[in-house]
Amino acid sequence: MTQNIQNIGLTEIVARYYDDILESSNSAYMPSIIDIKKKSFNMLIKNGLPTLKNEEWKYTNVQFLNKIPFTFERISYITQKADNLIRSIINKLSQKNYLVFFNGKFLEEYSKIEHENIEIINFKLDSNSLNPLIISSFNKLDNTDSFFSLMNTILVESGIFINVPKNNQIDKPINLINILSSEEKNIITSTRTIINISPNSMLDLIIYNYSDNKSSVLNTAVNDISLNEGAQLNLLLYQNEDKNTITFTKTNVNLEKESNLITDTITFSRGFTRNDLNVNLTGEFSKARFYGLYIGKDKSFIDNHTRVEHKVAKCQSDEFYKGIIDDSSHCVFNGKIIVSQEAQKTNAYQSNKNILLSENGIINTKPQLEIYADDVKCSHGATVGNIEKDAIFYLKSRGIDEFTAKNLLLKAFAIDIINKIHNQDWVGIIESDLVKLLNLKEIN
Repeated sequence: MTQNIQNIGLTEIVARYYDDILESSNSAYMPSIIDIKKKSFNMLIKNGLPTLKNEEWKYTNVQFLNKIPFTFERISYITQKADNLIRSIINKLSQKNYLVFFNGKFLEEYSKIEHENIEIINFKLDSNSLNPLIISSFNKLDNTDSFFSLMNTILVESGIFINVPKNNQIDKPINLINILSSEEKNIITSTRTIINISPNSMLDLIIYNYSDNKSSVLNTAVNDISLNEGAQLNLLLYQNEDKNTITFTKTNVNLEKESNLITDTITFSRGFTRNDLNVNLTGEFSKARFYGLYIGKDKSFIDNHTRVEHKVAKCQSDEFYKGIIDDSSHCVFNGKIIVSQEAQKTNAYQSNKNILLSENGIINTKPQLEIYADDVKCSHGATVGNIEKDAIFYLKSRGIDEFTAKNLLLKAFAIDIINKIHNQDWVGIIESDLVKLLNLKEIN
C-alpha cells in the first residue's frame, strides 16, 4: 500500500502509518509484537519530535522534517540504477560474504553467505513464530530511545537476526550493504539488525550505507548487539550518503564478562546524519574500543552522540573521534562516560579532535564524565583548530608546495583512524573515498 501525506507533520505521518500497519497485519502479528508497537507509539506521542530545548538535541534541529511530505512504500522495486550500484559495491570485496538491502528491504537474490557456523534469519514481524531473542530485542524500550528509534520500532516490519553459536570464530567478515535510492518520491525506510554473539565466539561485521537520491530519504536504523561472556565483535559502520539522505542510527551494545568490542564509525555523508552509540559494560573485565571519523562538506550535518556506562568493576573503554569540518558544514560530538558507584578500578578515556577548514563551518563538541566511584582512571578532552602553520612551514622548507603540504597533513590526520580498521578491503575503499571527498592528491 502507498500512502501520500501532504502538509502535515512527521508525527502525524507516523501516526497514520501506524494505524495502517496494525490494521493490515493485526491478525498476523504476535500479541507481544503488537504490544511493543503500541508502547513505542505511546512513548513517541508523549515525547514528540525533539526540539533544541532538549539537552541531547540542543545542536540538532530536526524541525525541517515537518515540511517534507513523505511517502510510505511497503514494497521496493529494484531499478537498473540500483542494480548497477549494488554490483559495483560487491565487486570491490575480495571475500564474498554480504547481505544486501534496498530501501530497507532484504534482497536475497543479491546476497551471498559462505559460513556454515552462523545463523542468519531474515525475520518478518508478522510471523506467528519468532526467536525469543528477537522479541527480547524489540522489548528493550528505555529513556535512551529517541523519536527516531521509536519510529523505527513502530514502522519496521522485518529485519536481520545474526546469531553466532558458542565457541565459533567466524574468520570471514559479514558485510551488510544498505542501498538507499529514490528518484521521485520522498520516502521513509527502516532497518533493524539484531546480533547475538555467544560465549567465546567472534565476528567481524561491516555495515555500509550508501545512497544516491534525487528525492529525500528518511532512514531510521537500529542495531541491537549482545556480546556474551568472552565474545568479541569487530564492527565497522561506514556511512557514505548523498545530500538528500537523512539518517538516524541507534546502536546498542551490551558487554558481558570478558567480552570485547572494537567499533569504528566513519561518516562521509553530505546530508543529515545523527548517530547514537550506547555501550553498556555489564560484566567484569569487558573492554570497549570505539573510534570515529567524520568529514563535513558542503552543507552537511553530522552528529555523533556516544554514551558509555560502566556498571561493574574492572572494565575499560577507549573512545577517540576525529573530525574535519569544511565549507558550510556543521558537526557535533557529544560523548558521555558514566561510571557507577560499583564500577571501581575502571579505566575510561575519551578524546575528540577537530580541524576546521572553513570560516563558515561549525563544530560543537561536548565531552562529559559522570563518576560515582573513587578508584578509577578517567580522562576526557576536546580540541578544535586549523591546520598547523608550523607543520606547513616545515614541509615547505623541505621543498613541498603548500597545497601538497595541506594534503599530507589532512590525510595523515584522517588515516590515523582509518588504519585502525581491521578489514583491509574497507580500508582501501574508505581511503579512496576520502581522497575524492576532500579533493586530495593520491599521495602514498
